[in-house]
Amino acid sequence: MDTLRYKIFIILIIGVILNICQVSAASRNPSDCCLATNDKKIPYKLIRAYRHQGEGSGCYIPAIVFTTVRNRHLCAPTDSDWVKKYMRCLEKNAKKC
Repeated sequence: MDTLRYKIFIILIIGVILNICQVSAASRNPSDCCLATNDKKIPYKLIRAYRHQGEGSGCYIPAIVFTTVRNRHLCAPTDSDWVKKYMRCLEKNAKKC
């Protein structure tokens, strides 16, 4: 009887470990990550919002992800002057920038 309990305990431990591995692998899925950035300036009137992408989010490169009025996501470098200006304008809810 003790060996049956031991086997059940081992199977439960293995199941928990496998579940944790699947969850951590899914959180590192780069499907929502920018794989490259483009320094080509985007017209400000097309941009609705932005978010930061960093290594802490499971993505490999730092970037600013702009969301357009048509809900497209465009990746821009974090160190470009126009990107910094757009971020300031979006924070102030400026109509023109």
